[in-house]
Amino acid sequence: MGSLFEVRGYTIFKGIAALGVTFLLVQFIIYKIFVDKVEHRFDTSPWGVTRLFFETCQNLDLPVFAVEPSLLRALRAGENSLELWNRGQYPVLTFGVIEASQDELHGLLSSFNSFNHLEVVSGDPRELSSVESVQNYRVIPTHYFLWRPHSQAPLLHLVVFYRRGDYYWTGAASTDRNFRSLPLNVSHLILGIHASSLEIFSVVTEKFKGLPISYPKDTSSFIWNLQHSKFMECDYAQARHFFIKYGRKNMQDAEFRQKARQLLFLVVKTLDSMSVPFWLSSGTCLGWFRQCDIIPYSKDVDIGIRIKDYREEMITALENNGLHLIQLFGKVSDSLELSFAYKDIKLDIFFFYEEKDYIWNGGTQASTGRKFQYIFPLFSLCWTDFLGLRVRVPDPALPYIQANYGKKWDVPVRDWDWKKSPPNVVENGEWPPRERDQVIQLFEWENS
Repeated sequence: MGSLFEVRGYTIFKGIAALGVTFLLVQFIIYKIFVDKVEHRFDTSPWGVTRLFFETCQNLDLPVFAVEPSLLRALRAGENSLELWNRGQYPVLTFGVIEASQDELHGLLSSFNSFNHLEVVSGDPRELSSVESVQNYRVIPTHYFLWRPHSQAPLLHLVVFYRRGDYYWTGAASTDRNFRSLPLNVSHLILGIHASSLEIFSVVTEKFKGLPISYPKDTSSFIWNLQHSKFMECDYAQARHFFIKYGRKNMQDAEFRQKARQLLFLVVKTLDSMSVPFWLSSGTCLGWFRQCDIIPYSKDVDIGIRIKDYREEMITALENNGLHLIQLFGKVSDSLELSFAYKDIKLDIFFFYEEKDYIWNGGTQASTGRKFQYIFPLFSLCWTDFLGLRVRVPDPALPYIQANYGKKWDVPVRDWDWKKSPPNVVENGEWPPRERDQVIQLFEWENS
């Protein structure tokens, strides 16, 4: 009898299981039909998604503009190229908006209520005017991601740009802890892998296929800047710890700071106009990295330039902007170094020579003709904000700092011998006596 009940129970169980599977299958078919109908109404092509996004934003009076480089190139080339662009595959379509309010942005989310979304926020760096403010600043939205569940449509990425001095800034998205919920490979992002900084740009609006589209006016320049936009904030928490340990009074000199900023402003104005990229070097770079400020007892400003970017006319250009050449050491082929005076502080320009595995700059002792070489690991450049100015720094910065100042770079040293103190310095022979008049030039200048 027991066996009979077991057989009947097993048969009933199989019947229920089969019925359940059939029910799930019917549900799936109905759901698939529904999704297919929705997708049929929703144009999942790149242009379809772009049209939907722009039309929605225009209805909300939200002034968005195209950022996606492939779309910008197509817009610049005309509607035939736009047709070709529309046939491509784009996992993400990126757009921008300048300092929209959170209410406006949340209104956009409400308009896309059938989409999943992720909002990424960041601390507002414009409020980090001092190391004390690192513990008290507001949070601002920087990125919005919108995507249609179970759709082949590109993901929509809206980047919020903020005016910061004379440039636009936006924060990193990939560091957000919720970022992993996105159906997206981080490598597909145009902006958001790291914080970014771009030159101020103007936006124009033109009609394409009857749709008004806004985009940066100088698309070539915008795309280039986009590709070189990485931004690295100085470490305010680290700077605060440094000042707690060593005191603020010993590390402040308001007059020198003001003069150093004026000098650096003139350098930015001159060299940027000549498209000569430079970066903070030596003690100036250390001050930025360690304490988010100039080192007051250094009494100079140091920058680096790759020798391939040297322009003979830069000397005249700097002098035309109020600087005066006081020293010229070395030559273009070896250990070139220039020094300028501005009021009572000095600008040192070190030119860097790239080898296969390292990069170096030279130094010359004027009294003896001895040569020195300072060796650094290879690096790229990124942007930062220093003294309220947008300038470049080595990336990564720590190996550069450690090469020049060792493992104890975070300890202030006032007695610094440029010929002995740096751990990366090596002697490099002497200039031949017959060359010294050309490679060691000192110029008189009277500070008025």
